[in-house]
Amino acid sequence: MVRALSLIGCFLIALEGFLLNAGKSLCTSRGCKVVLESAGVHEYYILLAGFLAFCTIFVSTFVKEKTGSRIITLALTGILSAEGVFVGYQLFYLKEICQFCMIIFAIFLLISVVRYKEAVYGFLGFLFAVSSMFLVAPEHFKLEEGLTLIFKDDCPHCEKVIEFAEKNDVELKKVNVNKVLNLVKDLGISEVPVLISKQKGRIEILVGEDEIVDFLSGSPVIELP
Repeated sequence: MVRALSLIGCFLIALEGFLLNAGKSLCTSRGCKVVLESAGVHEYYILLAGFLAFCTIFVSTFVKEKTGSRIITLALTGILSAEGVFVGYQLFYLKEICQFCMIIFAIFLLISVVRYKEAVYGFLGFLFAVSSMFLVAPEHFKLEEGLTLIFKDDCPHCEKVIEFAEKNDVELKKVNVNKVLNLVKDLGISEVPVLISKQKGRIEILVGEDEIVDFLSGSPVIELP
């Protein structure tokens, strides 16, 4: 059964590589792509790693039992730990799941269940990785009515906007950019500060100190002399 599952995994990864080369994919969500973009890793490297992992497990079933068992233990420990990072990142950071990643993970999981004695450390590594991603995951961002300022620590332009708002008694909800990286990236914004104004369902987005200060200066909440 392990050999069959390994061959299925190899086939799916090879198929995904072929489709990617043609500009297509087995995955219909953005989860996997966003994970790889965030990590700065090309899809082909991840596919190659998965393909080699399945090949290693497949070949290990033909060698001596003791040696093969050790190789499978090492392979599953590394694979399940890595899958824990991928799964945790998608669940707790992106809130979006890559179907292809989940299928590959399910195959590795089935192999681990069949060879559970060799997969003990792998299961522990997976649980540790997922738990770690959960603990360090940013809080879910929900855009509320009013003014929301996305800022970065040690950003002088951000500090000037905050000082201007405090001086003029403008209430800002401040959110560190590290907690909303996906939102900023999806909006195509590459700099801070960013002000998001949501008033009665109407949303305005302003980028940069000058544009934000000009907007706040004309806001009805500020009474200029």
